Amino acid sequence: MTINENVIVIVCLNSLKRYLLALGLIMCILIIPLQLQAQQSSKKTIKGQVTNAIGEPVVATVTESGTTNGMITDAEGNFTLQVGSNAVLEVSSMGYEQQKINIDKLKTGFLKIVLEEDVKSLDEMVVIGYGTTKRSEFTGAANVVDMEKMRKTPVKTFAEGLAGRAAGVQVYSEDGQPGAESNIIIRGASSMTQSNQPLYVIDGIPIDDFEQAALNPNDIESMSILKDASSTSIYGARGTNGVIIITTKKGTVGKPTLILNSSIGIHTASKKIEVMSPYEYIKYQLEFAPTSTEGNYLYDGLTLEHYRDVAPVDFQDYLFRSALAQDYSITMRGGTDATKYIASLSATLQDGVIINSGDNRYQGRLSLDQTVNERLKVGLTVNYTDVLSHGAPVALGSTGDGTLSLTNYLFITAWGYRPIAGKDSTDFLVEDIDPLYNTLRVNPIISTENENRKRSRNILLGNMYLNYEIIKDLKLRVQAGIRKSGLRAENFFNRKTTRGRDIPTNINGVNANVVHADNVLLNNDNTLSYRFNINKTHRFDLLLGHSISKATGMRYGFTSTFIPSEELGMSGMDEGIIKDPVAIPTDNVGISYFGRLTYNYKSRYIFSSTLRRDGSSRFSKQNRWGYFPSASLAWNITNEKFMRPLRHYVSRARLRTSYGITGNNRVSDFAYLAGLNMSSFRGSYSFNNGTPNEGMYQVSMQNDALRWESSPQADIGLELGLFKNRIKITLDVYEKLTKGLLMNVDMPANAPVSRVFMNSGEIRNRGWEFELKTVNIRTNNFSWETDFNISHNRNKIIKLANNQNVIYSSVRFNPLFNMPAYVSKVGESMGQFYGFVHDGNYQLTDFEWTDKVTGEPIDPSIINSENIQDYYYMLKDDLPTNGSGVLRSNISPGDIKYKDFDGDLEITSEDRKVLGSPFPLFIGGCSNDFVYKNFDLNVFLQWSYGNKLLNANRLILEGNATNLPSWNQYASYINRWTPENPTNDNFRAKGQGPTAYSSRIIEDGSFLRLKAIAFGYSLPERWIKRVNIQQLRLSLSANNLITWTKYSGLDPEVSTRNTSILTQGFDFSPYPRNKAVTFSLNITY
Repeated sequence: MTINENVIVIVCLNSLKRYLLALGLIMCILIIPLQLQAQQSSKKTIKGQVTNAIGEPVVATVTESGTTNGMITDAEGNFTLQVGSNAVLEVSSMGYEQQKINIDKLKTGFLKIVLEEDVKSLDEMVVIGYGTTKRSEFTGAANVVDMEKMRKTPVKTFAEGLAGRAAGVQVYSEDGQPGAESNIIIRGASSMTQSNQPLYVIDGIPIDDFEQAALNPNDIESMSILKDASSTSIYGARGTNGVIIITTKKGTVGKPTLILNSSIGIHTASKKIEVMSPYEYIKYQLEFAPTSTEGNYLYDGLTLEHYRDVAPVDFQDYLFRSALAQDYSITMRGGTDATKYIASLSATLQDGVIINSGDNRYQGRLSLDQTVNERLKVGLTVNYTDVLSHGAPVALGSTGDGTLSLTNYLFITAWGYRPIAGKDSTDFLVEDIDPLYNTLRVNPIISTENENRKRSRNILLGNMYLNYEIIKDLKLRVQAGIRKSGLRAENFFNRKTTRGRDIPTNINGVNANVVHADNVLLNNDNTLSYRFNINKTHRFDLLLGHSISKATGMRYGFTSTFIPSEELGMSGMDEGIIKDPVAIPTDNVGISYFGRLTYNYKSRYIFSSTLRRDGSSRFSKQNRWGYFPSASLAWNITNEKFMRPLRHYVSRARLRTSYGITGNNRVSDFAYLAGLNMSSFRGSYSFNNGTPNEGMYQVSMQNDALRWESSPQADIGLELGLFKNRIKITLDVYEKLTKGLLMNVDMPANAPVSRVFMNSGEIRNRGWEFELKTVNIRTNNFSWETDFNISHNRNKIIKLANNQNVIYSSVRFNPLFNMPAYVSKVGESMGQFYGFVHDGNYQLTDFEWTDKVTGEPIDPSIINSENIQDYYYMLKDDLPTNGSGVLRSNISPGDIKYKDFDGDLEITSEDRKVLGSPFPLFIGGCSNDFVYKNFDLNVFLQWSYGNKLLNANRLILEGNATNLPSWNQYASYINRWTPENPTNDNFRAKGQGPTAYSSRIIEDGSFLRLKAIAFGYSLPERWIKRVNIQQLRLSLSANNLITWTKYSGLDPEVSTRNTSILTQGFDFSPYPRNKAVTFSLNITY
């Protein structure tokens, strides 16, 4: 960075707070409503209603031509406006042709206005970076989300409602945990090690890691998803993963409108896994551990048959509950020509379907817009959200000190807990610790009830803007914003919990931990835009801008173990042994210069180009700055003369193409610097042979060459509108190549550190997207519309670091399974499942049999469960063993068997293969909307096809790979190998062989889900008008009602180890996804 650039950065940083303070002062002065009374010689009051061609009300803007006097109609299309006696009314609405009405000869005071559809319009306006544009003039690829359709079914966050509604946008959550954030991936993963989440732009403020719970979906006016480089390169080094632009609702001209929304619903677990009955459990335990099982269960003359009629205890029945969900909001909206306002309060209260879990959100929002004069307009928006969560993340098994224990996973213990009481056990439902296996077992119900896990998040979003028209069509916009967030997380585990249990194997005793985090983002954007025409044929739009942002934060916390005063709870942490203190700061600055030029020739040919120069403190001075250009071209074919004869059939035909470069700078703030650590083990030295002195040692190398990932992208799109846009088709084909992957690369053995961050490697994403929107039926009383989308994406690794050909990735969930579960190979997709190929089980005929007494060979057909112990057996020489170093004499009939690909008659790491990809081949959704008079019905389907899932639950509960005593199993393990049941599905009891991942637990994750169905009724205006109600709607909806899938787990939409894109689709002890039935009431006064 040059001296001048350093000066610019310092000046901009020092002035950023002054910007905020000064602009805030300007807002306070100018936002005061100016009560200006315009005097006119003669006035006329016009009342009327705006409808479409079939009589449906249309929300439209009604304005007196040549003035700022105007208003927006209510939901029924009604308006009342006082205008001059010779006025001309201009009536406009998105998707309709504008009408002008001369009222000087109007005899009556009521006006019936019928708007005709604008066949030139295809989703009229698109919100883009630093502006808006008409769809017909947009040269990039974007989805405009229909928020009204999304809101027909209650969703807690906009991300929940987005799933399946936008082509090329994959939305999924790790599981069904209340308050869980959704992951959004646009056009495939662009990075192997860094974030793949999109950039969010909230009311003009760019935010990298946006808390989705911070916005109430009812407060969102519009949402655009920018996907190609033409539309995202204006955000430069932050645009590679796509951009989601959200515009919240603003005030409107007209009398105050009060909107009340309320809903109440019941949530239930979508599925329960069947486990073994008492009879099947005892039968399995007699095969697994006959001696202890007989002592614990077959005492006092009891036999196995006794347990056929014993009622089972399924701990899922005690963990699950019918959970109440409530949502309430109140909004006041209105304003004058000069001052517009909107204010809202909301509360969302959701109990979890698992006991002692839930998530509550409280929110307030205020937005003011002030037109000071014809040239100056200012505004202010403030949004505050408080989110309070409680309950365990059931997919985490850490004991708090980094070690893992199966007994800490809630569902593993609930599924695996024995279904009956045993000897010396009275009522094991109320026993804290299993008396039969007290070194292993804590009652999962009691543990869950006693866990104190609380998480509090608060998010403040604020922005202020000033728009000033310097001269005609030359406009200055100054905007400043702040995002301030805080986290308070505390966990306390008493003696009745798995992590605080009073047993010898607990190395922490009663323990607790606390984490606090505070983050502040300040942002300032300044833009200058100019629009001009040459001969009404050539139109130019220019945009120049400057942006600066600063993010700071601190995360700190500690753990306390062996807390003596359990009754004090978190207040007793200071009495325990303090461990693992942590303090992690963040501090980064970004500064940018950008511009955009758009040229429009007769609305036929539109060319657009952008350029952004970004600087980031996350990189060294040598690589702090980068350039991100793009260019795009659109051809409106329907505006050509040769298309005029076809306009009755072809309403819209457009071709567009784009190419550009975007970046990803989401590396940690200090990644390019060398890292030091302190350790008595690695960093101590005994001076003069004295006591060792603790010192520092290097853990990472400095890399001044580190820079952001860059992604050249190309896109070709086709848009068609047929039969007055009754049929709308959009098709996009794209390719995105990410270069200079930010990777933690292995160093040579003689290097001072084992790894270093560097730019190395490339991945490519190719795909296509298809959208179809149809108006199937439209009559005076009935309409039926369909929205359909499907998309395909495939990623491919082009190269890795230092001529590396493969990366192996493991998943930490149990110490016995630390081998790789995923592989990323050059020339193939990243993060594919990896392991042995299951080849059934060893059968009786795979062995040589001899009689123990006579030594004579035996025909295996005579072998059964009763006599098998009378014979010797040995695996045949031409068959492979099932593990490295496993002796043939140690393999038994019914043991698991794998395919030997290298033919060495031994299963080794060389026999591991790619077992499938967690990334779907196709994703999509289909929405059908039916309207009959005042009734409406929405049916929404979502699907995913072609992805695999690793069901790690089956390792423990379909064969007990860890050999833990007394554990129950899934009911599917009833069909295990015995001499009488020579199945190849499940191996015999204790026949799991060496621990390994294999294709046996890789399942098809495809699904078709009835995501939402909503039925509503709007009361007729004549019924409610007498009580001053504009609109009253009742609705009944259901979410996640039915899922069609082959997957055997709780839900196919799962990824409980979602910390890396390289370990997707892993299922272990997930929080179940919910079914929900909700009743809603919406009233507008």
